[in-house]
Amino acid sequence: MALPDLVAALRNVQAQWAEWTRVTAAGHERRQRKDMTSRTRLLRTYTTELIPGPLQTRDYAREVLWTCIGFVGTRNDLDAAVFARIVRQRVPHEGTLHIYALVHEAALWTTLGNDAVMAAQLRHLKIFR
Repeated sequence: MALPDLVAALRNVQAQWAEWTRVTAAGHERRQRKDMTSRTRLLRTYTTELIPGPLQTRDYAREVLWTCIGFVGTRNDLDAAVFARIVRQRVPHEGTLHIYALVHEAALWTTLGNDAVMAAQLRHLKIFR
């Protein structure tokens, strides 16, 4: 029967939600400051809905983080969180990190912010080809 699998999936989603609200309870800046890439040499990512964080423009990152703050209902530390994300993006440009990102076409068509934000984000992605 599918019921036990559905119950297990629901419990997993509930656990993930609880962890995400715990991690972001004090705001998103702390999470963005977490150093995940300074010792990493290769980062592979696949995304279906959003441009990956290391490849986001400031305005696109602002829209992503603003949506997260509103959805989760955490403290509004938007400016500090955006700044921390942008600072963390220096690693791919200054270090030896190689990023391979497979971005589903839907992420490229999903507008965050307005058309100007998306146009700048798509132009920004061209530098990573």
